[in-house]
Amino acid sequence: MVTKGRKSRDIYVSRKFMAELYRYVTKVRGERASLSKTPQKSMFLNQSGERYGEDGKSLNRIISKAGKRAGIKVHTHMLRHTYATHTLVSLQRNPANGLDPLVFVQRQLGHSSIQTTMVYLHLVNEMADEAVLAMTMS
Repeated sequence: MVTKGRKSRDIYVSRKFMAELYRYVTKVRGERASLSKTPQKSMFLNQSGERYGEDGKSLNRIISKAGKRAGIKVHTHMLRHTYATHTLVSLQRNPANGLDPLVFVQRQLGHSSIQTTMVYLHLVNEMADEAVLAMTMS
């Protein structure tokens, strides 16, 4: 897969996600592939059994529709921000794992500068400040 800056990436996934992926590959994908007129090599297939477009517009549409149903405006890049923020919070809460949370997130996102990643640290700190304020106000 070609990524921004043509950098290779490691992706860490939970056991639960792996179980869901296994279920998809062993059950759902086969059902979808049978709907296609031509054999498909792609792992992820749409409801017609065809591969998703490489331009990402299909994923954008899916996320946008889900956001509308939830009553919020969302876009795909928000997934990246959400991942970074939640990962940083999780790693800060569990320091025993020996990782530097900021460096880990930097590497995951492929940032060449730690300064770029520090935006997420400021966001996490703001969220913590808001939570403290909300607790003292109630």
